[in-house]
Amino acid sequence: MSDLFEAIETYCFELFNNRVNADVGKRQADAFKELMHRHGIDQLEGVSFDNDFLIQTMPEVEGGARVQKTCGVKVRGDY
Repeated sequence: MSDLFEAIETYCFELFNNRVNADVGKRQADAFKELMHRHGIDQLEGVSFDNDFLIQTMPEVEGGARVQKTCGVKVRGDY
């Protein structure tokens, strides 16, 4: 699996990004950076994937959930 991951990563980030796109007339990476800048996405603040973020973005559970200090989290009767 690690060899497959390395091959995909090499293709995506070294070969594909540095290839000139015939339709755009520039490298994929440069076109992407230009679009990010044009639409102001490069100026957005980053998101911290900390505990607060994870808790605030959790989906609601029908029937609720309860934290039991000794056993963990109980959702719909299951721990």
